[in-house]
Amino acid sequence: METNVPEEPSDDQEEIEEEEMEEEMEVESVHNSTAEENEDEDAEDVYEDSSSDVSGSFLQESEIREESITEDPIDQTPHDVPDNGVTTYHIEHGGSQKGRDLLLDSDGFSYTVKKTTTNSTYWWCSVRSRAERCPATVIQSGPDFIAGSRAHSHAGKPGAIVAAKIKQQVRSTAQGNVFQSAPSIVTSIMEENVDLRMPGPSRPKTGNLVRMANYSRQKLRPEEPRSLDFEGRVNVNFYLLLGLLRKEADLLPLQKKLVNEGKLSRYQRKSAAKSTWDPDLHTI
Repeated sequence: METNVPEEPSDDQEEIEEEEMEEEMEVESVHNSTAEENEDEDAEDVYEDSSSDVSGSFLQESEIREESITEDPIDQTPHDVPDNGVTTYHIEHGGSQKGRDLLLDSDGFSYTVKKTTTNSTYWWCSVRSRAERCPATVIQSGPDFIAGSRAHSHAGKPGAIVAAKIKQQVRSTAQGNVFQSAPSIVTSIMEENVDLRMPGPSRPKTGNLVRMANYSRQKLRPEEPRSLDFEGRVNVNFYLLLGLLRKEADLLPLQKKLVNEGKLSRYQRKSAAKSTWDPDLHTI
């Protein structure tokens, strides 16, 4: 009875098997690397797609914002920017420098009364100086206005209607408050009426408004006394003035120094703003 004894593998067969295993491992490593590269490429494609979507969303938002800006224009008064291109007119009573009626149009020109008849009023341009005399005119017949045949010789000032209303309000307020300071009147009215979105000519210079306010109420103030015999004068004993005179004498050196330095007016304004009742001035 014969028994099958397994043959032992030779050395050559073992080397061949080892080489085949190494080749299989190399093939698997190559497949794994290619798979990883494909996954990276897919991830990059996804990232590019998402980034393109994000940029597109940003562009869409910017376009929406631009449309919202164009749909919300700055408010303008109908007198300054007429929608239909037709010139409109507005009469400001007492709007001229001398307190007379002033005609203003939507193109920024102003007119004063030249002549008045039974049925019509003739206006001519308010620019009438020695250097320049504008020939433009307007004829008013009731509520209708007809521009003359001659054009203006100068440019208009958009916003002149707003400026005329501010001047008229300053003038009337100053005449109704004779003892209120002109700068405070001008400041309060400018804060109420000035719109920075309007053209520059709609904002008159504050210095000119202050001078106009003082001039308009100059005759309404009581005359300054020219002697000691004025109404309301009270006899005061000399000894009651000693404290005040002593304080004035102490200020002389400082005032002399400020005069030399050109700073006296500023010091006087500062001290006037801080002045309060001092009981020491009325004691001996």
